[in-house]
Amino acid sequence: MKKTQSISSSDVFDVTGMSIEELREGFGEFKEATEALEQAWDDLVESYPQQWIAFHDRKVALHADSLDEMILMIDENDLPQEKVIVRYVETKPTTLIL
Repeated sequence: MKKTQSISSSDVFDVTGMSIEELREGFGEFKEATEALEQAWDDLVESYPQQWIAFHDRKVALHADSLDEMILMIDENDLPQEKVIVRYVETKPTTLIL
């Protein structure tokens, strides 16, 4: 049996270069942003069907027809990648059979 190596919280902080307070703040901001995205979803489906969106500061900052185009637009508009949520707006949810 392979022995797994545990990772301590100090190892995580060494890798990220962030303090526990900074990590908590970042997770809190991400949670708020995802909740805002979820609350706006019906309007997004109506406004941006079958498009990629970049959600930043609780609103759609950019939209594009392809993911490649979206990535280029994020870079061109100097949006902070760590604070942008990129989603494809499907009008019909994909059914997965597991």
